[in-house]
Amino acid sequence: MQTISIPLVFGRGDCMMSWTDVRVLICGGRHVGRVPSDCPPSQVNAGIVRATDEQRRLQALLRDLHANSRIEVLMHFDLRGAERLSAHWATISGIPVKNLKPAPRGKGPEACTALLRAEQINLVLQFPLDDDDNEDEFAAVAQSLGIAVRVMDPANMSSMVFA
Repeated sequence: MQTISIPLVFGRGDCMMSWTDVRVLICGGRHVGRVPSDCPPSQVNAGIVRATDEQRRLQALLRDLHANSRIEVLMHFDLRGAERLSAHWATISGIPVKNLKPAPRGKGPEACTALLRAEQINLVLQFPLDDDDNEDEFAAVAQSLGIAVRVMDPANMSSMVFA
């Protein structure tokens, strides 16, 4: 399989990357594609529209990545929102999905480093985090290891632009 150069555009600049098979880790984003449970009744329809738009943008992003780089495996920590939506898309698209167990809190960067290296992850798609999430540690460690990390904005998530 030949290597493909991909300019990734995520609303925060772009970066050229070359991959043939991508091992992707999806982190965070518990509220992506979901209507908040505390949504006032008068705004439920607007919340549904927003959630549906986020789901479509996430699917388009993953579809474009797979079409141009072939996602070898999609990994996640089985949290609701972006992680489970991505896993569902991958499953129905015939892409292998791997549910990872997050490193226990307090284990530090060594546990994150071990997981990232063991799984041979090439790309981390980091969605907004909740206060109780510790996936931000994975993104920081991934960057220190030279793994590409893209911080995703669900409100401005655009598909990748390919040259």
